Amino acid sequence: MNVTSKALMLVAAGMVAALSSNACTVKEADGAAGAGGASGANSAAGSSAAGAGGSSAGGASAAGAGGAAANPCGDVPTTGQCVDKQTIRTCQVSEVSGAAPKLIDVKCSAQAQCSVVQGAARCVPVGDCYNGDSRCKDATTVEECQNNKWVATSCGAAKCSSKPGFPASCAQQEASSGMTLRGHLEYEFRKPNAALTDFSAELFTEAAVDFFVTVYEGSDLIGAGLTSPGGGAQKAGDWEVQLSKAVTPQSNVYFWPMLFDDSGNPRLAVAKAESDSASDQKSNNYWYWGTPACNSAPCGADTGTYTIRESEGSGAAHIYQWFDYSIFRMADLVPGVQPLTAAVFWEGGIDGKAPIKFDCGSCFAPPQMGGANVVYDASSGASDHYDASLNISGSSASPHHWSRATINHEIGHWIMQSYSRSPGEGGPHYVDQVSKPGLAYSEGFASFQGQATVSNSPSSNDSIGFRKSNGTTFWVDIGKVSWDGGSFELPNPNGPLDQDINENVVASMMWSLWAANNASKPQGLGDGPLYKVLPSKRLLDGPNRGYSRVDFVDYLDALRCGNLATAAQVTAVTSDLKFPYDNQPKCP
Repeated sequence: MNVTSKALMLVAAGMVAALSSNACTVKEADGAAGAGGASGANSAAGSSAAGAGGSSAGGASAAGAGGAAANPCGDVPTTGQCVDKQTIRTCQVSEVSGAAPKLIDVKCSAQAQCSVVQGAARCVPVGDCYNGDSRCKDATTVEECQNNKWVATSCGAAKCSSKPGFPASCAQQEASSGMTLRGHLEYEFRKPNAALTDFSAELFTEAAVDFFVTVYEGSDLIGAGLTSPGGGAQKAGDWEVQLSKAVTPQSNVYFWPMLFDDSGNPRLAVAKAESDSASDQKSNNYWYWGTPACNSAPCGADTGTYTIRESEGSGAAHIYQWFDYSIFRMADLVPGVQPLTAAVFWEGGIDGKAPIKFDCGSCFAPPQMGGANVVYDASSGASDHYDASLNISGSSASPHHWSRATINHEIGHWIMQSYSRSPGEGGPHYVDQVSKPGLAYSEGFASFQGQATVSNSPSSNDSIGFRKSNGTTFWVDIGKVSWDGGSFELPNPNGPLDQDINENVVASMMWSLWAANNASKPQGLGDGPLYKVLPSKRLLDGPNRGYSRVDFVDYLDALRCGNLATAAQVTAVTSDLKFPYDNQPKCP
């Protein structure tokens, strides 16, 4: 079901009246709940929440002979299993050191069933699609999902068309009146201060790009569009909407942190968190902001600049902006892959609600956690389903919504799950201690890609990730292989390939391969090789060499097998940090 139904429901429920009296709104420590961990304060880099795997207290564990890793939940794999058609059973490994793993059962929705996809249990449509979804099969054929099957209808002489937030249809949208409404959208955010001791007291503003814009006259939708990334005559954050009729003082503009696919179905959205449990994955409300299109007659064509204030929930806008950017960045780097749809849950204490710090800190919940649902019609319970979710803490002591390192670290887990194979290994892990190889690989990649994403280029880069959790701030510099508490324990150069390793050492080796400077041994490979390797046959299909789960050794093998890095480049990076990679890749 297309998410604009939600917008219609909100307007019909009286949001216009609220806006008429108030021009505002409705408005680290990192991890993967199932693929990594959530960071904590001081030296704690965090731990995983549900569905991951496990590691011993303090992040250190013995890999065992031949690299075997014990399954913390016995016969239940950490990637989940289908107990029956409606139930996923997965292993939850607590972020609390010493806490026993436990089994969690997740029920799929009525239109979904449990299935194992690429080795992991997940909820998939009972048939080919979710009822109400639509798409253009070709230029003259529209398909709508009925009884979980695609049903095709010819458009005859007309053409099938779709646009963000609207169902695909043969019928054209309501004809334009020839009138245009325009404006500019921006949001407030905070940066780390110069001393890296906290986030700045000063607020900054930034253009809001790729936000969904709707214009209503009462409960009637009269126009929709997107905020611009910039280019031509438009600046980033500008928007321009063709209207079916002129705006009046009763007209309102709404801005939604939502991204849609080419068929008008939601790919990404930020929803209001309603629980501190990362396994909850549901909400009754999307984030959005609104303002009158016109304060008094006669109404003009330009609404001016609307700024989403911190007090109105601009943290949701900041999270969305980075995730939206990453989706298009990855589409350019690794084309041809359909990534997971995702909902982000966040609550910063807006409109009298308590801010939420998640039990995982901040984390990614992969498909084996059952997926996320956001209700858009309370009367019928109809909801939008997403394959996975991100949970970003929003309390004053853990303001992860301002930490671009935390946000992009969690997006890194989404990238690995969408484009490659995750080790599915979790448990407590700490910034200055070693972890199991699979966990260190997952967390190390997420931290590396987070800093690569916020950097301008391999030669103009930012290697420092700053976080604040539980009132404590800390930073990690993967370029200098250090953190504000000192240096990291390096691997044993005479040890096995499957030895426990610090996740930040893994991140630093990846950074050295990628960066052209500001790294321990910069090789300047750039984005291409480091990301194009993710969907390689070597990583997707194995074999796992050394350790029983996919890990950094397999990643290096895949680079070598794909001729994406030379033996000399890999040796320069690994020997510098004492990792005993043997440059004997096992290729498919």
